[in-house]
Amino acid sequence: MVGYSSGVNRTATGYSNTEVKHNPPKKELDKNDFLRLLITELKNQDVLSAGSNKEFMQQLAQFASMEQMQNVATGLEKLASVQTMIYGASLLGKTVEGSAMDDPSQIVCGEVTEVLFSGGEVILTVDGVKMKLTNVSSMKTPLAGA
Repeated sequence: MVGYSSGVNRTATGYSNTEVKHNPPKKELDKNDFLRLLITELKNQDVLSAGSNKEFMQQLAQFASMEQMQNVATGLEKLASVQTMIYGASLLGKTVEGSAMDDPSQIVCGEVTEVLFSGGEVILTVDGVKMKLTNVSSMKTPLAGA
């Protein structure tokens, strides 16, 4: 039947009850990929002419370095997120101007009365209107006694 699809795939010799999965290729290798390659290499090496210990130690050192770089990158992402939250909190009581979150064509100017942290973003409340921190175009400290 043309146009009909089910869990049964037609082959040249008949029918097969297996499903074909197509995974998109990865753009980057992770530590699990590295371990799989290392294990495959160890399984398939010739016992009589195994690679030198030096090569094996280099591969383990590369793996450890890669894992440490991933940990540093994760730590930097967390640090950047915390710094953004601190910066948003520092705007409480300051006057800002920028586009509204719900209607980017609406320009809002006023005092920041509330700071929310949602989905990794800093949301400011200015005169009852929500504004993303990234939409702030200018800011100033209120004048003393004003």
